[in-house]
Order: sequence, then C-alpha cells, then structure tokens
Amino acid sequence: MQVLGMVTRGIRNLEACFSYLGVALLLGMMVLGSADVISRNIFYVSITGSIEWSQLMQAGIVLLGWSYVQATNSHLKVDVVYRRFPPLLKKVVNIFILLLMIFFFMLLLWYSMDIAISDFHSGRQVATILVPVWPFKMLVPVGSFFVIVECLIQLYELLFKKKEEVNGLDDEVGLVQDTGEGKGV
Repeated sequence: MQVLGMVTRGIRNLEACFSYLGVALLLGMMVLGSADVISRNIFYVSITGSIEWSQLMQAGIVLLGWSYVQATNSHLKVDVVYRRFPPLLKKVVNIFILLLMIFFFMLLLWYSMDIAISDFHSGRQVATILVPVWPFKMLVPVGSFFVIVECLIQLYELLFKKKEEVNGLDDEVGLVQDTGEGKGV
C-alpha cells in the first residue's frame, strides 16, 4: 500500500510538471504572437512560421494538462442532478464515468500512437518551418496515457479506500464536486 501511495504521488507530481510545461508553452505562444503583431505593425514584416509554431504549441498546452485537470477535479461539470443522488448512486455513477473515460482514452491512445508513428516513419514536416510533426502528435498518446493512469488511480481509490482516505477528492473520487460555491455549471 505504501508503494502505491508513492507511485500515486510520483504520477501526480509528473502531472503537475506537465501542467507547468503547458503554461510555459502558453507563455511562449503569447510572446510569439505579440512579437508577430508588433513586427507586422512596426516593420511591416511578419515572423515566418509564427502561426505554425502557435498551432504546434497549442497541442502541448491542451494535451499536457489533461491528467492534471482530472487529478485536481478542475474540469467543468454539470452537477444539478448528481448532487441529489444518494452516496451509493454517486459511487456507481463515478465508477461508470471512470470506466468510460478509460475506454475512450485507450482508443485515443491507440489510434493517435499509430498516427504519430506513421508520421515519424514518413518524415512528415510542417512545410513553412520544416519541423517534424510527430513529436507534437505524440503528445496525444502521452496525454491519453496519463489520463488513463489517473483514472485507474481514482478507480482504485473509489473501490478500495475509505472515503476519508481519498486524498483531495470530493464525493469519493471527485468526478463531480458539490462545494455549494457554484463551481458546477
């Protein structure tokens, strides 16, 4: 049990690092976009490839934060009906949602990995900046993998831990949070 706790902490620290990397990419995208606008308006010259780099960075911004959002219960949710459920039904709904997410992200991991490997073997590049696309496409299976791992951790906690032992997650696993603060949509 102690080993599992250490692995969970390690995974969650890695998820936080991925999230910070996404924030750094967002900052880089903002700086590049601002520099491009300033360059166009002052020097009448656009920065070559700025749009392409911004598009590539968007992949990292979104995909690297997936598992962190799941781990911290930061996603949008509609909980008007859910919060009225009895605890047992909430647990069943959370198990179903986690299993559905695991299935969906396993499919996404499988197919996106195939596409990224295909682009690696073909040597496909972004035409204007001559950068290979496979590393950015590889972010989809990497992000999917960590969402799957996070869902498995939450499923384990939901099934085998007592409610008070589940770290930082509300309503057993925290798929839906009822804080009374209006966070739900």
